[in-house]
Amino acid sequence: MQLAVLLEHPDQKSKLIADPSRAGAAVDEVLRFVSPVQITKPRYARRHLQLHGQSIPRRDVCMPLPAAANHAPARSQPAQRRDHARPPPPPPPR
Repeated sequence: MQLAVLLEHPDQKSKLIADPSRAGAAVDEVLRFVSPVQITKPRYARRHLQLHGQSIPRRDVCMPLPAAANHAPARSQPAQRRDHARPPPPPPPR
């Protein structure tokens, strides 16, 4: 996967060759951008709740999409651009 991404983005490949110490950040960025986990098994709301302004009734089916979280503007700026020098995002709130 990493090789394919580098071949699609020669500018990132050149930066990585020029500075091999960026390898760890490059792997993190590829995993962020092209997540190996796209969906997970369905979850069920244990209680009625509000999440980001949305009402989720008790026992409603929720389908987590971890790959979508990796493209959230609040976590990475700009989220839709690959950047192997991107600093790691802050951990999500608990």
